[in-house]
Amino acid sequence: APGRKTVSGLMTDPDGFIWGVAEDVIFKFDPKTREFVYNESHLGRYKTGASTVWADAFLEYGTDGNIYGTNKRKHFFKINPQSLEFTTLHNRAGAYLTQDESGNLYLADGPYLKRYVIPTK
Repeated sequence: APGRKTVSGLMTDPDGFIWGVAEDVIFKFDPKTREFVYNESHLGRYKTGASTVWADAFLEYGTDGNIYGTNKRKHFFKINPQSLEFTTLHNRAGAYLTQDESGNLYLADGPYLKRYVIPTK
């Protein structure tokens, strides 16, 4: 992640690709070819002079096959891993991210806990 101070939100999808977030950049990395399949800036960077960058992103593999994520700048998003279509689900709400055994996603919004139910087809 050239020019970025941290990589966070790392996860592996069922096909073996590694997904992660490097500040504003979301990437999909193929460990077999050692190449980036997807490497796009969608999230906005924090101040370039910041001396410390915390683990700022979280990713989960949804029950519908999409990648869901949040970041420090409070973006809640999803990416279709096949088409690589990026969709913002909510701006200015969302930090941290976890999933329960039923596939519901939970994120923090300040002192509030929010639940996102993945639509079924």
